[in-house]
Amino acid sequence: MNLGKGIVLLIFFCYPVTKAPPQLSRIQVTVISLHGVSMKEKIIVKEGLESYYPGEVIFKELPLTNGTVQSMLNEEVIYAKPLLDTLKKHSLPSTWSKTILLTDKKLTVSKLPFEYSMKYLVRGFAESVPGNLAIISTYKLKHEQSENAPYHKLLIKTARHEMGHLIGLHHCNETGCLMNTGGFNNNVQFLDLDYKIGAKCQNLLDSIY
Repeated sequence: MNLGKGIVLLIFFCYPVTKAPPQLSRIQVTVISLHGVSMKEKIIVKEGLESYYPGEVIFKELPLTNGTVQSMLNEEVIYAKPLLDTLKKHSLPSTWSKTILLTDKKLTVSKLPFEYSMKYLVRGFAESVPGNLAIISTYKLKHEQSENAPYHKLLIKTARHEMGHLIGLHHCNETGCLMNTGGFNNNVQFLDLDYKIGAKCQNLLDSIY
């Protein structure tokens, strides 16, 4: 796949990559840190995406103009779907194409009783498939890391997984596929870092692009 000279050069400065998806149109991705995510972590996400997908990752600040969004961001737990729905209506410029938000707070899918939400924390969530907006939590990744699954590689895989949703891929049950989550109670599939775009997802991308 011809990624262009600027992106190819990045491969030499980031972590080893696995098989990339097929040729896609060039994508601009905006990465925004909401809470407690360092510049180093943002660069890991940038390099992990640019070495896998054709396009450019840029960093921006979130233009907060809505009090409801601010109050949602101040919660102890981020409720992904309500937050993304509200952001899309009130705070994100329509000119931004693909946007990934980063937070170090606990992340769950929707507004549920607190105990239930704590049981089902997620690594990330995309507003739709395909879509323009996703959020990633470093909280769960930091608690899942191990010698065999270092944090930076889990972060890269999560970013690539959520980006997969934004370009049109759903969850997949194929062993070793990037889009296999392992589910809430079985993380084996997601913690496997020897992954690629599986055959079913590859065929879907081929049909889209």
